[in-house]
Amino acid sequence: MNNGNNGANGAYPNPINPYQGYPNQFQPGQPVNQLPNQGMPQQPGMNNQIGMMQNQMGQMGFNQPMNGQMPNQNPQNKQKAPKKDNNGLGKTVGLIVATAFAIIFATLSGYLFIQWNNALTDVEGQIEFATAEALTKQKEELQAEFDEEYKKPYLTFDDAPSDYGFLTFEFPKNWSSYIPKDGATGGEFAAYLNPDYVGAITTSTPLALRVSIVEKDTETVKKTYASKVKSGKMTASTRVVNGATVDIYTGEVASKLQGIVCVFKIRDKTAIIQTDASGTYSNDFYHVLDTIKFNA
Repeated sequence: MNNGNNGANGAYPNPINPYQGYPNQFQPGQPVNQLPNQGMPQQPGMNNQIGMMQNQMGQMGFNQPMNGQMPNQNPQNKQKAPKKDNNGLGKTVGLIVATAFAIIFATLSGYLFIQWNNALTDVEGQIEFATAEALTKQKEELQAEFDEEYKKPYLTFDDAPSDYGFLTFEFPKNWSSYIPKDGATGGEFAAYLNPDYVGAITTSTPLALRVSIVEKDTETVKKTYASKVKSGKMTASTRVVNGATVDIYTGEVASKLQGIVCVFKIRDKTAIIQTDASGTYSNDFYHVLDTIKFNA
């Protein structure tokens, strides 16, 4: 009967490593399909059972060493990686592009509608303004035509005495005249004319027409207006009156009054014809000058 040394000789299993005593037995890491059959008596039918087990284990992927590595799998059993859904990505991109175009279209449509509405409003406003302006202009033209017709027939001013050259001219029939100095006893002749009536006579009150004949040298009188021309307050020009060339001064006739002055000689005296409102009475003023007659 053998003692415990038989384990050391391989007759019995080593208690530390039970497999050490059976060198022909299954070892860790050894493939299952390589199970040894030496040293063990084979029983009838054992080989068939082992073959079946090997086939089953091979199909299950246990035909590789059990060393911590994953067993090889049958390529036929591997699952294919899912393909990327390119159609879904295209649909998403298309949806984003369509949404962007819809937003742009809506924004542009709103902007164009606002511009169209503003343009329509502006056009309507321009039409209303143009219509109102045309009506105002027409009203002014009709009023001007009425005023011109209302001046006719013109009246003749002939109140200057013969010693003062018997000065005459035409003036509108709707003007009134006031003669505070008639020159009957010498001195200055003065007459004032204005539409409807003649108000207070002051240097600051604008009148349609001032007529004066003074006993002064004509060149001396002209110097007064020449100084204003030099200072830039008036401009000088000439005009033919009663067949003679006379001097015309346009500009500041008094403080805050813009008018026209005509200076010419009558015999040994000087005639001064003036309007205090050139913007209102310039046409009437030149009509007076064009109809003036006097004895030189």
